[in-house]
Amino acid sequence: MEFFIDAKHEVVDDLLFFVRQYVPSHKSSTGSINDQDPVLVKRRVAGQTPALTDVIDWKQSFFLNLISQLPCTLTVSICTRSNIEETKNSNGELQKKNTMIASKRITRKVYAAPYKSRMDVKDALMNECSYPLVYYTVNDFEMDSLHLQIGPGEYLCAELSVTIPNETTSEAYVKATELVSKITLEEDTDPFPLPKNHQKVILFQGAVPFKSLSDVYMQKGVAAAHQVKQGWGRLTDPTLVGPRTEYILMRGPQGKGQCQGTIDLI
Repeated sequence: MEFFIDAKHEVVDDLLFFVRQYVPSHKSSTGSINDQDPVLVKRRVAGQTPALTDVIDWKQSFFLNLISQLPCTLTVSICTRSNIEETKNSNGELQKKNTMIASKRITRKVYAAPYKSRMDVKDALMNECSYPLVYYTVNDFEMDSLHLQIGPGEYLCAELSVTIPNETTSEAYVKATELVSKITLEEDTDPFPLPKNHQKVILFQGAVPFKSLSDVYMQKGVAAAHQVKQGWGRLTDPTLVGPRTEYILMRGPQGKGQCQGTIDLI
């Protein structure tokens, strides 16, 4: 933990996370920290170890702080499928490979935190401790610059990754996401481009077609209209719900990870 307390290197946040160690209680078979958050949050003071009265799991605390200080790249793209002809196979037939071609793309730098924020509740930042799960949150998701329009035949693609430069300095890691965002669609139409001399570790990747998004939006609209009709008897037509924002969950391959986003009807 001295690495995170020391002031000689650049850090992205002045918060330190300390994981409470599970201590069995004689009065309860479930332990003594059930009513407490498993994570203590302390303000970082250069060169000083915060005063701690709880028993700390130092190994878990080290890894949690390491993850929370690691800059990650969130890339969201609107794509279409394209068939690319490859070489002929042994039967003389052309082999074709489906690939995604991005038409719109945005990239953001994000960091992990052991807290879950709800997108459907304003100002609900860091309102629920989620440890040992961590979340990468975009708090200003309502900004117009983060909105992407999708239409029939297109796919919404999302990826969360760690971009690893050849130069293993903290500055190089921080700038890696900036290099990704500078890659234009004219230079690379890949949904998730990678700068030269860089590698990446994919933490989450998923895609959902427009039709699925549209179906979910309509189903939630009908459900909302039904609830209003049952509660107040004011609506007789489910299509009269009006413009609204719906929240969806996108799950990764084999259920690994999940991504929450919003849908608005234009």
